[in-house]
Amino acid sequence: MHDNPSVRKLNSGIWCALVAAGCLIAATRAAAEEIPFDSTWKLGGDARVVETGAVPVLEIGMGVAEAPGVELENGTIEVDVQVSSHRSFAYVRFRDGGDRSWEEIYLRAHKSHLPDALQYTPVIGGVSQWQIFHGENGTAAAGLPAEQWIPVRLEFAGRKLAVFVGDLVEPTMVIARMAHQPRGGGIALRSFIPRTSEAPFGVRYRNLRVSPGRTTFDFDSVPAAAAPDPRTVTGWQASPVFAIEQKLYGELPEVDESTWRNVETEPDGTLLLDRLGRPEGVRAYGAVIRLRIDAAAAGVRSLDLGFSDAVSVFLNGSPLVGLDQSYRFDRPRVQGVMGLHQSRLHLPLEEGRNELRIVVTESFGGWGLIARWVDDAGITVVR
Repeated sequence: MHDNPSVRKLNSGIWCALVAAGCLIAATRAAAEEIPFDSTWKLGGDARVVETGAVPVLEIGMGVAEAPGVELENGTIEVDVQVSSHRSFAYVRFRDGGDRSWEEIYLRAHKSHLPDALQYTPVIGGVSQWQIFHGENGTAAAGLPAEQWIPVRLEFAGRKLAVFVGDLVEPTMVIARMAHQPRGGGIALRSFIPRTSEAPFGVRYRNLRVSPGRTTFDFDSVPAAAAPDPRTVTGWQASPVFAIEQKLYGELPEVDESTWRNVETEPDGTLLLDRLGRPEGVRAYGAVIRLRIDAAAAGVRSLDLGFSDAVSVFLNGSPLVGLDQSYRFDRPRVQGVMGLHQSRLHLPLEEGRNELRIVVTESFGGWGLIARWVDDAGITVVR
């Protein structure tokens, strides 16, 4: 075999890059502040600190543990995580401002190596938005070997996030734009075990470290979030939020016409309706979302619609369709993730002004809407 100088040079470059990355990670670890699991933590549910030799371990089945005195806007969080092979969820919460809104990632212990083993989601007003943030915007495959210590590292700067699970050199997930504006906030660890699970424990954590303001990942290499297709609807009007007793409506709820407010989507066209707020103590809620449309000519126009959880669609006051994609674990299983794949509406528009009203209802997993015209020629949206 002949020695190829180009290959030798390439291999040398890769080796140097890996060494440099390793040194940078080591330097960051050396500068990291350890947050010991001790009596200063605020423990809820069955969270408890277990002494296992020299390293205290935080064990949680159904509960949450809030770290004392941590205020982190940008930087790195490192922690070792241990899960079982049974259905359970292990969370790391950050940028918690005390207003029931924060960013978080979690591991689905029972989905090792599957495309949604790792999840990023914002929490808005106490509601996780996991049904809205999925695919390249929120989920990734990750190996989660049962009852082994798995190193997990979160690095975040501005709206960007890199998550490392197991492999601490290459990120498992990169999020180009987190939902919340950057702010300083607290850290918490949480676990959840569904009723049907046989998990012997939820999650164990050890060796929590934080590095305020320090990251190793090259966030400049992450492209900005792509602009939406120009046919995407980016501006709507919304009624006040109201409590609901049903998911679908055969008649339009009464709305005070003076209460409409303009609402804008996220840059990708997603309308995060939980940003509207909701009545105190109400678990199931809804709003009427309005789109006023000027059509150059009468005819049927198609609109792709994604939603969470359910929609009742009315055009010019007449009901068109009701669709319910609420999460159900079984019989039948419905994941309820939101996207333009969910439905296509065929709207019989009249020439001139038309009004599309959509009653969007929600009880679990994130409240949202997204729409895109199949062909928007001759269509003008009026605010």
